[in-house]
Amino acid sequence: MRNTLTDDYTKGKINKEQFDKVVDETSLRYREVFNKKIDSLDNLPEKEKERKVIEIKKNIEDRYASRKIIDLHYNLLQKKLSKYKE
Repeated sequence: MRNTLTDDYTKGKINKEQFDKVVDETSLRYREVFNKKIDSLDNLPEKEKERKVIEIKKNIEDRYASRKIIDLHYNLLQKKLSKYKE
């Protein structure tokens, strides 16, 4: 989706304001999903929690690397996740 959106922007099919809005909304949705996953960690046994923390952290990093999460949301998620040990 990001590539299509970028292509539409570079071809002038959408303006910068529209592009930025879609990017922010997409990132916000990812943040909401990851916040729920992080919140659910408290209900897990310790062994399972450790495995899930690693999994969530990797997924957040993957989404950030593919530019699906903006810097602000990435930093907020990392901060929230940091209270759990790996």
